[in-house]
Amino acid sequence: MVQIAGEKGIGEQQLVDYLMEKFNTKIDQKVTDGKITSEQAGQLKQSMAERIKARLNSTDSCRSKKTS
Repeated sequence: MVQIAGEKGIGEQQLVDYLMEKFNTKIDQKVTDGKITSEQAGQLKQSMAERIKARLNSTDSCRSKKTS
């Protein structure tokens, strides 16, 4: 994914920032709605940042593969 973004002139950090912005907006709304606490939101945001970076640099397919 990072390679594809790079071909389009988008750096890895720009991609991470964009994805985190979208995720954070959803998490912040859950806090506002009282569905999760601020502490839970902080934990989710931290773990998601790590997961996004790992996934972006992974060569594995994003889709699960079924075996027959």
